[in-house]
Amino acid sequence: MYSSFDIINASAGSGKTFALTKRILIKILKSKDENYFKRILALTFTNRAAAEMKSRVLNNLKDFSEIQIKDSPTEMFEQVKKVLAFSSEQIIILAKERLNLLLHNYSFFQIETLDSFNHHIVRSFYKELNLDPDFRVVIDSEEILDQSVSRIFENIENDVEISNLVKNFSIKKISEGKSWDVEFDLKEFAQSVLKENEISDVEQIEKSSLKEFKLLKDKIEVKLNSLNSELKALLINIEKNISNQDLEIAFSRNSFPKFIKSVQNNSFKWSSMKSISTLFEKNTLINKSCLKKNPDKLNIFVANLFELFLELKERLIKIKVLNSFLYSLTPSILLKIIKSNSEDIQKENNELLLSKFNKLIYKEIANQPTPYLYEKLGVKFNEYLIDEFQDTSYLQWKNLIPLISHALESNHENEESGSLFLVGDPKQSVYRWRGADPKIFVSLLLNEKNPFSVQKNTKTLPKNYRSRNEIIKFNNTLFKYVAELFESKSHKEIFSKGAFQEQNNFLGGHVSINFINKDLKRDEQLEAVLKETLYQIENCRDRGFDDSEIAILVRDNKQSSQISSWLTENNISALSEDSLSINNSDKIKQLISLIKLKVNSKNQEARTILIRFLTTCNKPTDQFLFYKNNLNKFNPQRLPYGRTQSFLH
Repeated sequence: MYSSFDIINASAGSGKTFALTKRILIKILKSKDENYFKRILALTFTNRAAAEMKSRVLNNLKDFSEIQIKDSPTEMFEQVKKVLAFSSEQIIILAKERLNLLLHNYSFFQIETLDSFNHHIVRSFYKELNLDPDFRVVIDSEEILDQSVSRIFENIENDVEISNLVKNFSIKKISEGKSWDVEFDLKEFAQSVLKENEISDVEQIEKSSLKEFKLLKDKIEVKLNSLNSELKALLINIEKNISNQDLEIAFSRNSFPKFIKSVQNNSFKWSSMKSISTLFEKNTLINKSCLKKNPDKLNIFVANLFELFLELKERLIKIKVLNSFLYSLTPSILLKIIKSNSEDIQKENNELLLSKFNKLIYKEIANQPTPYLYEKLGVKFNEYLIDEFQDTSYLQWKNLIPLISHALESNHENEESGSLFLVGDPKQSVYRWRGADPKIFVSLLLNEKNPFSVQKNTKTLPKNYRSRNEIIKFNNTLFKYVAELFESKSHKEIFSKGAFQEQNNFLGGHVSINFINKDLKRDEQLEAVLKETLYQIENCRDRGFDDSEIAILVRDNKQSSQISSWLTENNISALSEDSLSINNSDKIKQLISLIKLKVNSKNQEARTILIRFLTTCNKPTDQFLFYKNNLNKFNPQRLPYGRTQSFLH
């Protein structure tokens, strides 16, 4: 039997959606209130997951309502019947009634994303938040942030201080061999405005004035000048220490003198710092043959040199830290203006960024009395279910606690007690980039924190129903090994005990890992990856797998494009988001170029694209001469109809 607060630790393929669906079905069928489905709120993180869960609940209710379920009961029916302790006839009648009622009141059936629920809350409190009732939600924040940064440059002539800041930042980038264009840096930095885990930092920046930032910048520059002077003096001291020795000194591979030279030229790498440290630690800074000639004096010399090296290392670290801080200071100063511009743009367009919802609710709504919150929402939830709980952020959890507490801890007469059902896997947290905090789930699993007065019940779903046995074995071995690498006690426990899965009846499966030589250059590594990918696909085909059974996972869209192009070149059709884009079709590019050139005959870029296409058709022996002869002569206005048609085919 379920308790009022259940936590399910569910690894991949262990049946978490089944567990959530079962819980919802039990709540719908068990209650004496036929409209109890309106009191259930199930939250997840994607629209697809929400749609799947809704579909499963409805399909199971439909199956339960049919008379043949008595003779051919499903696994779900058997488990629900066992928990409810109802007869098959009772469940059939109840399922038919509740399904009919649910379909007629479908808008009250709330299985949705956390973002959708937050949207509902913000809409309900639009007056209290001083928002227009018809505000538009903006999911993609990139356009607003781009406009916010662009406004800085549009108004730069009207503000001398801002103008000087941007100029100095640009000059600093040039001096470091980077691009003078600071707009990209500001756009990257502007992302902090939206990140939940950086809210407190942004708020701290907002409190500081431009004058305070300028004073801080001046202080850092003074400190850097002082450290650089100390560094020069230290380097001179090290060189003197070496040259003043009346001994023959032969450094291993001349590593130390090379390192000192690179520091003087400001061209040293931090990896070389580690190499020199290792030489000191292993007492191999001096050649063994040299060390044998005068070990006592040379050991004293090396010990003194080590002290100077540690001082040098300390100065270099301080300079690196201060330079990094100074580099980010100008964007930090401008972040305040970017945030202000962002707010102005949203007001002007009657828009609200989706990423602002959690902060708005936390600051303006969450402290309101819970009955008032329910009154504004128009419904009082009694059952809370949260899927993929490891991806819940700190603010999302804080905003939900008052509502959940009211359901769990209020005991009103003639009212069913509420419950909370959390399902997740701390090993699969994929939304950290938008503020997800898996530590919340870990602390609940390991009995470290419980924000509610009710006792919680923790359970692990033991079996993997999805994967074949060899894959389950591999995962168990891998997680056990990884667990030993963690220093955190909680992580060790999660990855050792919580990660182990029982096997199922699906025999077979295969896992192989191939490493690319890390010493290869980037282009060579890419070539090796592409060749290995092609080999593995051909190997899978030889073992009887269809192309539709093969998937390739990559880090980013660029890799996806590279692999898709490579496979296409090798006569293997690959389906990817990139390959489906019209913008990436060569034929579409040629057609657009033809239109551009017909509109403007001086468009050399479009002309070049079309000539490149003609080289593939005509296959000239000398491509250079072909380009030279046609670049200025090619006229699409005179292109024969038949040749124009060839562009379309």
